[in-house]
Amino acid sequence: MRLVLDNLKIELESQQEIRDFWNIISFALDLQAERDKENKPCMTENELKLARKLRDITEKSWDY
Repeated sequence: MRLVLDNLKIELESQQEIRDFWNIISFALDLQAERDKENKPCMTENELKLARKLRDITEKSWDY
């Protein structure tokens, strides 16, 4: 993994890194879903929006 911190740029350099990243995002979204059922706070709306966007981007990388 390469990290550039001018803004924030993360380059995942293998399919395994992409899968690991996707698993982390999926874990966060699964936790959010559980908390939603329990009416407990978890991610803010902005955090949830970003997590979903990252999930979608990561899933698209497997289409190639």
